[in-house]
Amino acid sequence: MIKTTALSADQYPYLFNACRIPRDVRDQMVSHPGSRHVVVARSNRFYFFDAIDESGNVHSPADIEAQLEKIIEIDNNNKDPAPPVGLFTAEQRDEWAKIYKVLEADPTNQQTLHKIQSATMMLCLDNVAPESLHEISKLLLHSDAKNRWFDKQIQLIVFNNGKAGYNYEHARIDGLTTIRHTNYTFEESQKLAMGTRSPQLPTPGKLKWVMNSQLQNYLVSSEKNVNALIANNETDSIEFRAFGAKQLKTLKLSPDSFVQVAFQLAYYRLNGKLAATYESASTKEFLNGRTEVVRSVTSAALDFCQAMERNSNKTVCRCTTTPPPFRGFRISSFFEPCSSRRGRICCTRPWPPTIRT
Repeated sequence: MIKTTALSADQYPYLFNACRIPRDVRDQMVSHPGSRHVVVARSNRFYFFDAIDESGNVHSPADIEAQLEKIIEIDNNNKDPAPPVGLFTAEQRDEWAKIYKVLEADPTNQQTLHKIQSATMMLCLDNVAPESLHEISKLLLHSDAKNRWFDKQIQLIVFNNGKAGYNYEHARIDGLTTIRHTNYTFEESQKLAMGTRSPQLPTPGKLKWVMNSQLQNYLVSSEKNVNALIANNETDSIEFRAFGAKQLKTLKLSPDSFVQVAFQLAYYRLNGKLAATYESASTKEFLNGRTEVVRSVTSAALDFCQAMERNSNKTVCRCTTTPPPFRGFRISSFFEPCSSRRGRICCTRPWPPTIRT
């Protein structure tokens, strides 16, 4: 629900206990609703423990903390380098599908893959302490891709200094779903009491890989390919604190439209023209709805950018009335017919095919 509007909830069952599996032509989603364990990645190794008891209750934060401390202790005492199998999940999908067939041919690897795929979620403990938003953003987006499993629906990534963030697999769920989940878990986590530790907790398990020479060669080529992909990606982050949505609303401006037009103006000043731009519009008022495309480049946006350039030498440009190019124009007006079901429910075929176990 958003306010009084009902939204399709079909994506939420795939937030937990779900994973994407590489296949020829088209990947596959698997879901394991009865799963109770969490997989923890640290130093390219994978561990697991039950975070939910047999009655379906989540263990206390104190017990989960104790299990994580055990994992860190075990991992710190393990001096043998671990094969960075998580790299494969950042490979080109057809290549990963080919590698996957070789990987799962071994029974031990089959068990490890099933344990990862069926986990409620993946927790990645990174042995680094980033401070800047720029550093954190790059590590959350890709890092070196080794201490990750990008096919997993949810990866909660936590750094040594306590900073943390999520990496979500996008094939089955959209941004609105992940944002609601992130906000909800953060708010609820502030209310939790630590509780007391149970006197006897089982030792976390460690997952094993059997790596033959073919898989070792694949690791070498995948690391090269993934590093090239990372090098081709430029990430930066800024925090704008001068004003925000509240101030814009007092001026009867849509915050979203303001930002979209700001993008256009910035690009125009750099390149002297506008570029094809799209913004996603939610269609979750429809059954199984996901997103649709809204084109935010319009003749009115171009008129605005040209007007701003003509007045670029002025420190402040004040308009007592809406400028002619913007009269009757709102980017949000494109969203309403796109997102509203208008009294009808449209049934769409869910993608991709899902196997429940």
